[in-house]
Amino acid sequence: MRRAFVFDLDGTLLDSDGQLSAATVEALREERARGSLLAVATARPLRLARSALGRHVGLVDALIVSNGAATHEGPSSTLVDEAPLPARRVAHVLSRSRRLWPGCGIGWERGDGFFHDPSFAGIATQRSITRFLDHPPADGPTGPIHQLVIATTTPHSSADLQRLRSHLGRRTSVTDSAGGVIEVSSRRADKAMAMLRWASRHGVGAPRITAFGDGLNDIGMLRSAGTSVAMGNAAAEVAAAATHRALAHDQDGVAQFLQSLRR
Repeated sequence: MRRAFVFDLDGTLLDSDGQLSAATVEALREERARGSLLAVATARPLRLARSALGRHVGLVDALIVSNGAATHEGPSSTLVDEAPLPARRVAHVLSRSRRLWPGCGIGWERGDGFFHDPSFAGIATQRSITRFLDHPPADGPTGPIHQLVIATTTPHSSADLQRLRSHLGRRTSVTDSAGGVIEVSSRRADKAMAMLRWASRHGVGAPRITAFGDGLNDIGMLRSAGTSVAMGNAAAEVAAAATHRALAHDQDGVAQFLQSLRR
């Protein structure tokens, strides 16, 4: 029976320089030749996921982006699944966030680009935030979006994430992808749920999925897959959610694990 392999990108498939190693590329090619389905599941939006994979983007069958808010397939990255945050919900999240963290900056991913308010731009100049500010500041999101991004004036903690979760309830997903910001999406915009929906469309159930990850936003995906692999560079909380452990991303952990399956 066909298997599906789903990989986080940063800290998992990519090395510390943001590159796919030769060993990883070869391992992915071999797995595709065996008839397996391959997907990337990342907090990055589509354009940055494609940019990271570069000329090797064709090695994967699907790009699950923005923490599961959208799934794209094929050479032209055709949209096949989407779970946006509705406009009314966006307004609620904005109200709660600004009440919890006065002066916080707001950014939002629409699928056609990343946009931000003036406060976000100011905070981004003071500390490291993994977002490209390629549009001028705007007032705020007015329609459905893929992801709302909150930059607090001082680095946030796991307790901050939990505070926001308690205020927003179960209809939203609050994540931290180690990019210096808090990410808020629709509850359906979740790596695990998007992974399962994608695999199901191709006739692959959870027991036939192998997922790889290193970050806190990968925990749900690791718990949902039949086989799950935490990278050697993953935190203890992430490793505890996985059934297996691989070498670190800078040690070709993904390639080594895939090769071990073929021995």
